[in-house]
Amino acid sequence: HFQINTKNYDIHLNLPGGIPIDGPSAGIAIMAAVYSAIMEVPIDNKLAMTGEISILGEVKPVGGISTKIEAAIKAGAERVLIPEENWQDIFALTEIKIMPEKYVKHIIKLSVYDNKKNTLLDMISSESNILSAASSAEEGYDCTCR
Repeated sequence: HFQINTKNYDIHLNLPGGIPIDGPSAGIAIMAAVYSAIMEVPIDNKLAMTGEISILGEVKPVGGISTKIEAAIKAGAERVLIPEENWQDIFALTEIKIMPEKYVKHIIKLSVYDNKKNTLLDMISSESNILSAASSAEEGYDCTCR
């Protein structure tokens, strides 16, 4: 699980679709930043990410993915997290690692660093549903909160 006592926080961010600036494409980046702030752990500064978040904790596709990957390369990113539905085989040939992901829980695992070990955290169980209204789609849409 995400190791957050949700009773201590009342956070709701809504990024409606159709907004050309700081819209839903920033969803996973904002989610990772909020998690980083709450848990007081840094995000990998060589990682770029884009993707919208569904209410069920799924990473949804966004537009302009090739341009965003090019910008990440120019900015010095070593890895880019993108929605699984945006994956194109040509991305396997890029100079940096493009990682298609479908679930929010994977984004956290791949983006947060452990201050003490300076390695990526692996502290989130695959059964977590804290950052979604229901458990993830891969777990069958169970609507109970834990």
